[in-house]
Amino acid sequence: MTTTTESVLSDDLLKRCMERAPGYDRDNKFFEEDFKELKEAGYMLAAVPKELGGLGLNLAQICQEQRRLGYHAAATALAVYMHFYWTGVAADV
Repeated sequence: MTTTTESVLSDDLLKRCMERAPGYDRDNKFFEEDFKELKEAGYMLAAVPKELGGLGLNLAQICQEQRRLGYHAAATALAVYMHFYWTGVAADV
């Protein structure tokens, strides 16, 4: 099942993440700027239910957004995935 929704990740944000990705990889550096922008965009709340202050995206919607992020900045998407894994578990509990 595919679900379309308005993206939390703007094209401009994704472009900036893509531009920074080679430097993060080369320098083995934490994705600090990407993390800050993703947090400001509300993306880190994607898996949190709306009634708890999150965006309430379902698994298909999160996967769709993660594919977009991964295309532009794979390491950032991997790190964010781990965050979604645990926020999703916490939300289910």
